[in-house]
Amino acid sequence: MRASSETHGRFSIMAMTVLRVIVLLAAWTSSLTLGGLRHACAQAADPEVVYSEEDEEEYQEEYDTGRYVLESGDDLPWYDAENDRLRPLPAPPTKELRQSSEWEWKTKAKKNTSSGGSFAGFWEAFWRVVQWLVWLALIAIFITFIYYWIAAVAERRKWEQGGEAEEITRRREADLIEQLPFQVKRPTLDLLSEARHAYQTGDYAAAIVYLFSYQLVQLDQSHRIRLSKGKTNRQYLFELRSEPRLREILAETVLVFEDVYFGHYELHRERFDACWNQLDEFERLVRVSAVQLGTASQVATLLLIAICCLTAVGCGKSEKLSTRYGRARGAGSQSINGLSVFAGMYEQVGCQVTTWRRLSPKLDRQQVIVWAPDRYTPPTSTEINYLNNWLSVPGRTLVYIGRDYDGATDYWRDVLPLTAADERLGVRNEAARAAAADEDRRERLSESATCTWFDIESDQDVPPPHRLAGPWADSIDAQNVELVVNRRWQLPNIDEDTDWGGSLQSTALLTADDRLVLGRLTRDTWEDSQILIVPNGSWLLNSRLVNREHRRLAQQVIDESWTLDRVCFLESDDQELVVSDRDTNPPLILQMFTVYPANVLMLHVVFLGMLYCISVYPIFGLPKTLPPDEVSDFGKHVTAVGELLEKGRDRSYARALVDQYREKIANRDKTKPTN
Repeated sequence: MRASSETHGRFSIMAMTVLRVIVLLAAWTSSLTLGGLRHACAQAADPEVVYSEEDEEEYQEEYDTGRYVLESGDDLPWYDAENDRLRPLPAPPTKELRQSSEWEWKTKAKKNTSSGGSFAGFWEAFWRVVQWLVWLALIAIFITFIYYWIAAVAERRKWEQGGEAEEITRRREADLIEQLPFQVKRPTLDLLSEARHAYQTGDYAAAIVYLFSYQLVQLDQSHRIRLSKGKTNRQYLFELRSEPRLREILAETVLVFEDVYFGHYELHRERFDACWNQLDEFERLVRVSAVQLGTASQVATLLLIAICCLTAVGCGKSEKLSTRYGRARGAGSQSINGLSVFAGMYEQVGCQVTTWRRLSPKLDRQQVIVWAPDRYTPPTSTEINYLNNWLSVPGRTLVYIGRDYDGATDYWRDVLPLTAADERLGVRNEAARAAAADEDRRERLSESATCTWFDIESDQDVPPPHRLAGPWADSIDAQNVELVVNRRWQLPNIDEDTDWGGSLQSTALLTADDRLVLGRLTRDTWEDSQILIVPNGSWLLNSRLVNREHRRLAQQVIDESWTLDRVCFLESDDQELVVSDRDTNPPLILQMFTVYPANVLMLHVVFLGMLYCISVYPIFGLPKTLPPDEVSDFGKHVTAVGELLEKGRDRSYARALVDQYREKIANRDKTKPTN
């Protein structure tokens, strides 16, 4: 089946060309990633750089880890990296509400609460997956249309170059006559004109030879078949299997031609007219390819432009403000209430940061746990007992961040001066809604709450703090901090041993107007382990770390962790954490996609592997069921003999054998009895 393999070969070369371009782009992206990693490693571990103690202090003063994470980490839509401040986002279009109606504000707030429960989190993650699937589909469509666009342009160029001028057509036709599977007298004019002239003179045998030659040449010029001297007529018919009507027209001409040329039968006008009358349809089917190629090229170009425009518009920053709470990775990590910046600061000091959502043996491999539950109530006794046992291993630190603050209200109030005058009404509406939603959640709380680690008392109309105290107060500028203290948190001091684990000591590391901002809990049975209690995230959440003094406090929390190696951000919603005896980890091979920089490199490796598989197995389109081979087909015997003669490379012997075959056929026809 040489013909089909050659035609498929041209298709594969084109496919390989496109795939090579894509592979080069992917390799270039990988090289940039590797280059950036090498550059970062070289800067982090240059053996020639030695700092003195004074230089080290100056470096620590000038180097702002939090700002570096804000600028180089996730593309945060609400952060202005150039000015290191919040960037105002467009407020959702809303109708103007009556600000005097407190009931209307609270009703709206209940419907638009941003507590980030499990159901809302599910839908946020679901739509994030849908968005990724849409972008993957667009990328696949983009690559597909690039391929077909290149194929259409290449085929159209071949067609135009083949029929652009009459002189080129004649030269091409003359060359193809040499590749015909039979000997034909070189025409004085073109093949079709010779066929018409023979038809008009009544020489139908010569007319069918020239007509068949013309059809083969046209099919080759339209790249439907490939003329070759050693191929048979059945091979040409097989190459037209994807176009049944063209194959049917050519098959009828083949039957008449073989009867006349090889069988020396007399050809009558009626039988020749049956082939000649299909010439207009044949030419229309051949030339429609060029029109389809041109149309496909135009459509592919327009779609390519549309996809590029869609990509350019859709790849920008999201203009929707996310307020999901306590997420360091995945959906909600870019939220103003997220912890991705704090997690990035841990990574900058060399920690391996992961996230988890249950109390399971995976936590036993962590040295630091950062837990910011999305609920206003204290931890349950089950959660406390589990984490107390976890702290019994020396050198561990638990950073507990209470849910006593929501950053949405302060965000809208802070960006109000930066907002255009015609948009300030919408910003005020959003600030009022956020404040009403936070107040509505607090109204559901009891006046006091108690757990083993701390006690909470609710106060009314708490003024902004003015005076800072504690061991950490001297390291920050009290005039520039923007701490929020909503409820009074009290840390217990239990000197005597108890049934639940010995004496408990507490230290207030930072207070604001005698209200706790940061405290430490230790216990005799914990040895070198500790709990850092943060009543709220007003200085640790993403949007609050835009403040430089807040970043200094966050860095001190990181430095206060006694063992820094593995850090886990424990994410939970308003439900109690699930306690599990074993981890439901993904397969080991999939864990490589969750750790940086292996996740970036593995994505490139998988992408290149998929391209390699596509290049090795280029199967496009729907599968087709081919008709079964006929065992009694004598043409296969002729084809096999022809292939054997071709492999022998003895042209004189092959020609003598063919002449001998034709002579026997002619003698047999002469001796046939006539009726």
